[in-house]
Amino acid sequence: MKRLIEHNIQAQITNEAPKIRFEIGYQDNFSDDRYLFENTSNNTNNLKFNVIKNGKQFLDIDMKERNVDLFLTEFLNSTKDDDFNQEFKKKIYETVKKELVDFFEFYDQTCIRRGLTLEGEIHKMRKMAGIIPNILK
Repeated sequence: MKRLIEHNIQAQITNEAPKIRFEIGYQDNFSDDRYLFENTSNNTNNLKFNVIKNGKQFLDIDMKERNVDLFLTEFLNSTKDDDFNQEFKKKIYETVKKELVDFFEFYDQTCIRRGLTLEGEIHKMRKMAGIIPNILK
């Protein structure tokens, strides 16, 4: 059987904080593992993740100062599965890293550098669309 590794990242801004959820699936002759990562804190720099493996609690891990490399390395060290680690590093490591870094850049541009919030943008767009009466200009 061929080794198969895939991932799916969903990242959004909720209440002015990054909300990240991603899955990694790995299948070979001996295993069919699914890892689910969800951040559990509203901190914008140091994110805490709960990792579930095959439906069971596996690991709590921190992404300190948004250091994606260190975060992924800590995760790989905790799996203790050499085949998974090799496939991860060879096939999806750089893609996962780039997607997370790109999201943090988007988050910084949207919420921090421009001083905007998601709720403020939604309100402004509703006014422009005529959904909310523009009484106070």
